[in-house]
Amino acid sequence: MSPLRVSVLAGCVAATAACSDNPIVPTTIPNPPVTDQDLRALDSAYSSDALAVSEGASWLISTPLRSTPLAPLAAALRITLPPAPGAAVRRGAISPADARLVAGLARSASRGPVIPAALLGRTFEWDPDSVAYLVSRRIGAPANGVRFILYRPDSVTSYPDNRVAIGSLDIIDQAPAVGAGLRFLIRRAVQFPKFIVTPSILDYTLTLLPAASGFTLQAAGTVTNGVPGDGERRITFHASSVHADLANGSADSVAFTYDVNVPDVTVELRYAILLDTVRDTLTIGIDYRYRRGQEDVRFVAADTNPSDVIENGAAQVTVNGAKYAAVTIVSEGWTFTDSSGAIVPDDPNDQHYEDDVVNAMAVGATHASIALWSTLLIPSFILNFNFYSVVF
Repeated sequence: MSPLRVSVLAGCVAATAACSDNPIVPTTIPNPPVTDQDLRALDSAYSSDALAVSEGASWLISTPLRSTPLAPLAAALRITLPPAPGAAVRRGAISPADARLVAGLARSASRGPVIPAALLGRTFEWDPDSVAYLVSRRIGAPANGVRFILYRPDSVTSYPDNRVAIGSLDIIDQAPAVGAGLRFLIRRAVQFPKFIVTPSILDYTLTLLPAASGFTLQAAGTVTNGVPGDGERRITFHASSVHADLANGSADSVAFTYDVNVPDVTVELRYAILLDTVRDTLTIGIDYRYRRGQEDVRFVAADTNPSDVIENGAAQVTVNGAKYAAVTIVSEGWTFTDSSGAIVPDDPNDQHYEDDVVNAMAVGATHASIALWSTLLIPSFILNFNFYSVVF
């Protein structure tokens, strides 16, 4: 399996775990399973009830907000999202409808609010008789946004149980800031009906900056599990994606950084996709960096026509700035070399581990891409943008 297209994290863990039992395993990555476990710590930050409820009730929350100003944001997210984990990279993936929506925003002289003015400052509560979120008399919503009260789902109907409020979701319009932007705040409630709320468990800002021949989409914020003290698991993230239409195709680039508090891990992922419709080529570049304690491991790769039989690419892994291993790809043939350039034998009983480490870092880049995917999908489940109709 190509280390640039690995999509099953467990396969890499099994391979590298076998190496970690050997006393001569490379000391530069002494315990790959622990490294993998630390990367997976990202998932625990999303394990809060209020966040889960907002996801489950997204189709109910989004109904009062359906309006055309939201469409360009949805289109930009669809274009920006990386390929679904494990899927082949698409060619000509942008639909004409999405392209028109984003282009229309770029041509617009007005950068008005995304949320309709008639809804600003309103609080929505669940009305079981209407089976819908309705505007209530409750005060406290942001003047430049809307607030939804979050409830535990009824065990029978799965609709919100308006007797058990557990938090709130604020969607705040960033106008008149440059571009079109929304800020999402989710808080947990600790007392009802006084509705005392805790600090936010999600604080997420999404901004679309249109340009004449493309756009930039930025996402930044924090997500926590809402557990106080030592039990808190928190990620801080920032993503910036640039899309440009070219005369002979398109170019996309993403810079994504996230930091996990426990364990103290920082991950950086940068990738670029260049589609040349004249030469009928697709080139992908990846720069993945993982920092934990004194461990600074970097994986840099480039691959042309990764889904074709004729494939050409190369990747290199460095540890703390020093070359550790490399791989070259020529028409599905793989050659691994060590730090001195010597070829690593393709022998399972061999005492070389460079190929395992290259594969491990490739899977780490895939895991970071999954984290990016999950992060960019947060606005979609809150506003119920239908990304799942997009074929990857």
